Amino acid sequence: MDDATVRAICELFDLGAPRGAPEPVAGGLTNRLWRLETNRGAFAVKEMNRDPARADYVAWFDRAFILEQAAFRGGIAMPRPVPVTASGRCLGELLDGQITVRVHWWVEGARLENSAVYATEVAARVAVILANIHSLGIATPVTIDQALRIVGEEHWRALADRAESIAADWAQEFRRLLPALAELEGYLALAHNDATPLLLSHRDADKKNFMRSPSGTLILVDWDAAGPVNPRHDVANEALVWAGVHLSDPDATLAPAFVDAYRRAAGTNDRFQWTDLAELVSLRLGWLDFNVRRALGERARDGSDQQQGINVVRRNVEQLPRFARSLDAWLSVLAD
Repeated sequence: MDDATVRAICELFDLGAPRGAPEPVAGGLTNRLWRLETNRGAFAVKEMNRDPARADYVAWFDRAFILEQAAFRGGIAMPRPVPVTASGRCLGELLDGQITVRVHWWVEGARLENSAVYATEVAARVAVILANIHSLGIATPVTIDQALRIVGEEHWRALADRAESIAADWAQEFRRLLPALAELEGYLALAHNDATPLLLSHRDADKKNFMRSPSGTLILVDWDAAGPVNPRHDVANEALVWAGVHLSDPDATLAPAFVDAYRRAAGTNDRFQWTDLAELVSLRLGWLDFNVRRALGERARDGSDQQQGINVVRRNVEQLPRFARSLDAWLSVLAD
């Protein structure tokens, strides 16, 4: 990031005068992140890996920003978001839209790891945070079929055809996923019949998006995926994720403990329905879609990004069929 761009960002977000060049921060899966010090303090500056195929890209972030600001005002431990000074909006654009950025005040802490196993007490604290986000009660006009998007067989088959057209060495592996993709999207279609009102939530409150402050506070970061969700779907997804569902079968003690902690904090006792793993499935399919496109060279920040996309595709050759055959068992782990 050159000096002119840094100065433009500081002016756009009223960050003060920069004190040297920003430092790149490793670990992001989608966007680029820098730590920038100015005469006003330290800031996290994120350059967005914008998706040109999404007409609703800016609208999504405007909506997510409503929740993010409300959560900060409501006392959720999180980085303070910095709006664009002139507009109050989330995203700032430079060079006629060639660069899109967003900014937060910097927070210190150690990031949790998705591959690690944490005590039930930690997961219970996360469940309370989720309940507090839901208690904000920010409704949305988004419908369930928009929230749980089904791209359809033609979309997935077209990606397989593209992979084969460039002789990608993972093309046949991906094509073998088409039956599981159809089965999982059929499950999402059944979830569209649920009339439960949607709320705005973080939607990605997994381990990698929590930091532990020096005082031990759990800080929820990276609100980019915030959006509309059925609250039961959100609880089921996060409970299973914290119980390790993306690594192996979920822990049969931790998942129900997460649910119990959420229900105590939220004052609810809503029973799970068969289609309540739809958010878990939807997020998994969305992540696969992004990585197939990244493996094809789209939205890849560099060659390592493209290889990471290929790695995700290959992991899902095993993982997606596991999801398709395990939904009933995983729902039972939530122990209604």
